[in-house]
Amino acid sequence: MSLKMETLAEADQNRMERDIEEVAKTKGLQRRLFKAFGNETDMGKVVDYANALRIDGKNMTADDLRFADAERLSEQKIDTSEAARMYLEGRIAVHLNFGGAATRMGLGSMYAIKVKELAKCAIGETSELTEEQQKEVRKALKGKFAGKGALDEYRESVRKAFGDLDDKCPDPGMGPRQAMALRALLERIAFDNGKDPEEMIAQFVVIFHVNDGIVDSVVDDLRRKRFYGFRSENVYILADRLFKGYGPGPEPGRFLLDEDSLELPPGHGYALEQLARTGQVRAAAQDGALSVVENESLLDILVSRGVEVVRSQRINDLTMWTEDVVSLKRLAYFLRKMNESGAVVGVELVNNPHGQKGGSFVQIRNTERKFLAETICLKSPGLRELVERAGKRYAPYNAFRNYYWVGGLKNALERARLPRYLRCKGARLYTETVTGDVTQIVGDKTAGFVLNDSESIHDFKEPGNLEEALRFIGIWEKMMPAKPGAAA
Repeated sequence: MSLKMETLAEADQNRMERDIEEVAKTKGLQRRLFKAFGNETDMGKVVDYANALRIDGKNMTADDLRFADAERLSEQKIDTSEAARMYLEGRIAVHLNFGGAATRMGLGSMYAIKVKELAKCAIGETSELTEEQQKEVRKALKGKFAGKGALDEYRESVRKAFGDLDDKCPDPGMGPRQAMALRALLERIAFDNGKDPEEMIAQFVVIFHVNDGIVDSVVDDLRRKRFYGFRSENVYILADRLFKGYGPGPEPGRFLLDEDSLELPPGHGYALEQLARTGQVRAAAQDGALSVVENESLLDILVSRGVEVVRSQRINDLTMWTEDVVSLKRLAYFLRKMNESGAVVGVELVNNPHGQKGGSFVQIRNTERKFLAETICLKSPGLRELVERAGKRYAPYNAFRNYYWVGGLKNALERARLPRYLRCKGARLYTETVTGDVTQIVGDKTAGFVLNDSESIHDFKEPGNLEEALRFIGIWEKMMPAKPGAAA
């Protein structure tokens, strides 16, 4: 980490203290928080109240909001020719959000997790996982499948899914697997349009966004694997950070840094804000050497390179191991909304057959203002009803596959910060930000869409998702070109 990056990290830690104080003061909760310290249940109740949704300084209630309509792309005729040109000409960049950790499996960073090796461990075969990792997996499985016969049934389903895979295909980590899929699909777009894939790749920008705990190992991996087929000079690397928590100060409304507290991530909204901040970007030269870009933000760099749109996608989204890693139809829709109404953010919503709680697409009644409201800001008594309504009506929710107009996002993030929420962990306070809140600061410039009525969320978050992950690996193996020495 450069000296400037260290200085910025320290400044962000200090800013967290001021943000906590500001939230407490704005909501008039200084004394309630002061009294609640030491009791996580009481602190949680105060935090839920503090995090209640506010739009333009006004506290929202469930009566102020309704579920917003989203356009269905399956009902529209969409010309994808301009979307294809965007990829061919390098006018779209892909933001690979790879900082996530497999906390529910005790495996650490998802970037390096080899799912086939995880499956071997789950079914009792010899695995490359470390002894400690295997211990954590067994512990997670026992906790998840505690019922009589449940674990045996689970192992049998995983064994069958694992047996359907090609044992000669590579088993890269989850991050590399998505990067390889992206490279393969870009090549297909070039061939389909009669273009040279290498000319296309020569100008295509890829952003690897990790966390500071794994950034060095990710950089080493990218160098060893020659940036997975991308040009090193077109690769940019960012790393979000971990922060310590705050305990009670000498009086209500004051908070003191606890050096012994847990270090926690500040939320994926922090990563989004990093795109607009200077001193955050590591750029690679042609020889793979990295340097910190001191005076330009990532969005500055993208503007200077003629990149107009960024698509952001998560490491644990299994659909990114399929052809959906590049979607001309989705991009074409967003381009149309950019041109028609100046849309800044494109939000994909997916089917919610089990009524899970997640980011809801809502609208302020009697206005055209539509935005995402994440669960963290809907837990107060006046808003909890909205979460319950979303579950009962199986309302579509955020898939976290966002499109951003680069110029509009740059303008929005330079003039406004994302809302800060409070988080309680270990009887200490932290702040948290969420990416979806960018839709609240762009006014009526959010375009929400649903691909079709059958599209659902497919995430790999915990052991119960392993069988599905293996099924998506099967799709990946059939999709990938057979090349000698494929990255493993």
